[in-house]
Amino acid sequence: MHLSQSSKNSLNFIGPGIGFVSGIIGIIGADGNLRIVGISTMLIVLSGAFFYQIQYEIRRRFASVIGYKMPPMYSVREAMESDLVEIAKLQASFYPDDAVPVELYKEWYDVNQDGFFVIEARTIDSNGLESKELVGHFTLLAIKDDCMELYREGDILETGIRHYNLLSDKEKDSIKSIYIESIIIKKAHRRHAMFCIVRMLRTMICHFCNPDVVEKVYAMAATQDGEKTLLGLGFTLVGRKNRKQRLDKHEMYESDFSSFLANIIDRESKHEVNMLHRKG
Repeated sequence: MHLSQSSKNSLNFIGPGIGFVSGIIGIIGADGNLRIVGISTMLIVLSGAFFYQIQYEIRRRFASVIGYKMPPMYSVREAMESDLVEIAKLQASFYPDDAVPVELYKEWYDVNQDGFFVIEARTIDSNGLESKELVGHFTLLAIKDDCMELYREGDILETGIRHYNLLSDKEKDSIKSIYIESIIIKKAHRRHAMFCIVRMLRTMICHFCNPDVVEKVYAMAATQDGEKTLLGLGFTLVGRKNRKQRLDKHEMYESDFSSFLANIIDRESKHEVNMLHRKG
């Protein structure tokens, strides 16, 4: 189901403010599969948005009274078509040799926009006035098996993935593998914005696909930090070719979906503990 421009503005996946509540969006069924409870999920997102808005309003009023610029608050929302130009610019600034042109992003978006997310920073100045900045993006693709096999083995570039190689948002139950196309966050916002993504990652994935049928998660590391992150999440190298033999000159990684989710939950818990230690 496609969301209208106005409804997508109101559909915010809120990060800070939800806390541990976001962790119960998915529950494990008796057969060991991840089950999504639709009503509970909606209540969780709505309650998170409610408390986030209260927190934001308190900060806004406080800033206007004392004349102090408040630190940014971060949220994750579904990307709109108008965000694609900014997403493409952001990627080009980080990976100029591997950047996806905005025309191709538009092509992918038109097939399945449910995998496109942006991270926003909301800042309140000393007068209590708000400003928003797009500080990052997170993109998921559902690539059909024949194309994924070619890409997995390094026989095509990422820019060779076309609209007809993707599963649409109407084919959620057919998505058996997920490709994490990109996670990019501006350096000045990286620490807190990444915390926001970690908290909301399961929510975003469950919005994109039916987690009961997904088997594999694929990702490519374009930097050393990216490699460390993937290895820390339990990803392993795949493909018969080494980096030099691949057309893209990068390494492809994969993980079982169940292991990926378990590692995300573990990473969430560690973030929560670290935040408590810092506050203490």
